[in-house]
Amino acid sequence: MSNMASASASHFFPVIRTGFLFMAFIAITAYSHTAYAQSSIDSGGAGGGAIMPGDDTRACNGTNAGALRFRTADNCVAYCNGAGSWICPGASSTCANPKRIWRPRMVGTGNGFGTIALSDDGSTIVVASNNGNTTGPLFVSKDTGATWVQRDTDRRWQRVAVSSNGGVTAGVVYGGRVFTSTDGGTTWNQQDSADRNWIDITMSSDGTRMLGATENGRLFLSTDTGVTWTQINVAPVNTDRPWSMVSSSHDGQTLAAATNYGYIYVSVNGGTSWTARANQGYWTSVNVSSSGARMFGHSSWGDNTYISTNSGTTWTAQPAFYALDAGAERYGMSDDASILVASALGAKVASSTDYGATAAREKYSPTNIASAVVSGNGLVMAAIDTGNMMVNVSTQWACTTN
Repeated sequence: MSNMASASASHFFPVIRTGFLFMAFIAITAYSHTAYAQSSIDSGGAGGGAIMPGDDTRACNGTNAGALRFRTADNCVAYCNGAGSWICPGASSTCANPKRIWRPRMVGTGNGFGTIALSDDGSTIVVASNNGNTTGPLFVSKDTGATWVQRDTDRRWQRVAVSSNGGVTAGVVYGGRVFTSTDGGTTWNQQDSADRNWIDITMSSDGTRMLGATENGRLFLSTDTGVTWTQINVAPVNTDRPWSMVSSSHDGQTLAAATNYGYIYVSVNGGTSWTARANQGYWTSVNVSSSGARMFGHSSWGDNTYISTNSGTTWTAQPAFYALDAGAERYGMSDDASILVASALGAKVASSTDYGATAAREKYSPTNIASAVVSGNGLVMAAIDTGNMMVNVSTQWACTTN
């Protein structure tokens, strides 16, 4: 003990002297240079001690990576990511001029993905390969794209769908069957009794009600989480048609089915009866809001995008979105229809936050995109690349004007 005490005492005063000189150096440096992101300690009152960062007007780069700043206009403590952006984590609505940050996630190796779906909070993502006549695997992520697991084998996957909480997932195979999962995509079961040329599938928020479409064929309905399927035989959807996309409200009662050459067919009673809506066109996309009141559609015949606020009864052109993303065919939509995303090959993802009235390019999104989607709550966007098995995910915003 005496040796340890003696050793401590012999170094005590040099440490104090060294510390004093260091603090003096810091004080002189701070005084003689422009100070950025100055911080103070809130020591007032019981429980004080929080760090209070100030402003930092510098451009974010590798020299100040990790720096923190607070700006009243941004209403958040942003950090420099070292790559040109001050990031306000999760601050989609509090930034003065928010820009989404996109992060690539390499999932596997192969021909690339052709279909993607998200749960309402974006935590569950299902992607599947769909590259012409080739087959490919299906992958599932349960952590917003951070990690991925292959959950089914190579098939000609056409479309996938996910319930609101991610518990029920489904996918349709061209020239094959419907496959469903009721454990969040871990195990998949083959459903239906016959092979069909499936091209699309949608489901209610709980996954119990599903609507599927076949190529130049018929619509099929399931009310038992995809176990059994019944062909819809009521006019005007009781004949073969060139279906392109189907969509459902949360309760599964409002359904929409778009045709490549014809109309958008709408049901407001769960598929019992149907009505031809919108003008005749080459409808490549239709989306139904969670309530069923709002719809969004795209027609390449007439070259425009359209909205409906009365369950598809009447439609109004929204040329701003189409003018920005004329090459897109399928669109993604949040539950309330306020946020829309689209992608055209060779261009950045386009998005709208005002029901499609205006739109803008996602500044930091990739360009080689096959399809883009947005989560039901509007906080997560994801896009799949063409030609490789990569998923680009956006969950954060940068508060930046550059």
